[in-house]
Amino acid sequence: MNKSISTLTLTAALLAALAANSMAAGREPFDGPPHGGHLIRTLESLGLTTTQKQEVKAILKDNAPTVKPLIEKFVAERRQLRTLIQADQINETAIRAQTSKIASLEADMAINRAHVGQQVRAILTPEQRLKAQELFQKADDRMDRFMQRPFEQIEAE
Repeated sequence: MNKSISTLTLTAALLAALAANSMAAGREPFDGPPHGGHLIRTLESLGLTTTQKQEVKAILKDNAPTVKPLIEKFVAERRQLRTLIQADQINETAIRAQTSKIASLEADMAINRAHVGQQVRAILTPEQRLKAQELFQKADDRMDRFMQRPFEQIEAE
């Protein structure tokens, strides 16, 4: 039983860290801040023309001054939350206040991603937009399977 709880706790912590890191790094295709490796791979898989690539690069470059401070603040606030969570004395009020700060930053980043995504989608062909939607669905399916694994392991033990 202790092994199961440890496995679940570790997995939950890793999932939270991965989710925060992915969001901070903008790893969702057409849905994240610039310079995410996943974004580049997704764009490559859509077969963009040279002109489209230049337009996407311009969109991301124009967005960088907005998104960079958001990411830096998000990472700093997540670190502060981790410090509060790992403290010897639990301060629920401080943890709730810190998560509220993070939620506000996540909202700002989501709005930014929506604007950037809208700009990028506007330069895609209908076929490229459809392919991008298919890639999103595959990514969602992979995440669903990934998140289910720890619970399946616990049930099997």
